[in-house]
Amino acid sequence: KAGRVTLQIDTARFPTGELVGSLVRSNTAAIFISPAPPPALDLSTPSPGDAARFLTQATFGPSSADITDLVKSGYNAWLTAQMALPATPQRAYTMADFAAFNNGGQGMLLNGIYPYPGGPHRQAAWWKIALTAPDQLRQRVAFALSEILVVSDQDPTVNTWQEGTASYYDGLVANAFGNFRTLLEDVTLHPIMGVYLSVIRNGKATFDSDGNQLSSANENFAREIMQLFTIGLNELNPDGTLRLDATGQPIPTYDQQTIVETAKVFTGWGFFSTDGARNFRTTGGNVPNDWLLPMLLYPEQHDDTAKTIIGGRFLPAGQGGTQDLKDTLDE
Repeated sequence: KAGRVTLQIDTARFPTGELVGSLVRSNTAAIFISPAPPPALDLSTPSPGDAARFLTQATFGPSSADITDLVKSGYNAWLTAQMALPATPQRAYTMADFAAFNNGGQGMLLNGIYPYPGGPHRQAAWWKIALTAPDQLRQRVAFALSEILVVSDQDPTVNTWQEGTASYYDGLVANAFGNFRTLLEDVTLHPIMGVYLSVIRNGKATFDSDGNQLSSANENFAREIMQLFTIGLNELNPDGTLRLDATGQPIPTYDQQTIVETAKVFTGWGFFSTDGARNFRTTGGNVPNDWLLPMLLYPEQHDDTAKTIIGGRFLPAGQGGTQDLKDTLDE
């Protein structure tokens, strides 16, 4: 009666249910009808309850004084003041905690000293900023972005280079009130994202002397930038409900071939370096990998063939990796 169905598939090996799924009757239609506009809402004088609810969502927790101030100033004044505050940098706080408390760091101990900060230092920085930094709205937005544009300490390389991971988070903080297209490019070219979703050192397809393909571009980032970071799996109506085709089925935003084509866009990017001895795969001499500066394009490793990406946009052959990247992120 409520329009909900649960389906359970039992097998001999899993008699209590190997696959279980819940289905809900769709509340959308093939033709979208705009809902009525919402009633007018007075935002000029919030009540203490409304102020507390708002600040619980917009900060990491308000004090009684914060609630009183918002009731007096109103939402607009509070938002304007918050957006004018400078960003509190996680990387600087991480390195300060590392300098003060050299415990839980990374690398081989030398005379009881770790050469690189570890997870405890960055976590201490995150908590200090969340609890004490004045730019609470910016930090809360950056935290929300970090749950969409995800990198994770579960990756051993990300976990090892915590200064770079803090630098990545600072990019979310800096772009919290900015342009999403700018944020998307900064995220794409950051080496921490590069290692987490296999952009860095993602080379073009290789072939043997007989023309047999030996390798292909890694599809990890190409899939996630569409599925998680931007458009999602299916087309949506303005109210977030699924768009349906004439048969009542969801309309996919892309298919596997789109992923294959888009993966070619994200080839040829490696660690930034001015060292002439360095190449796409290795570090020149004793120069460590740069986990702070945006990745560098190595043109010889970029797939410069023609590509058809999301929305059927055609990228001509030979225009180079930088233009391929720009066109794809613009789309």
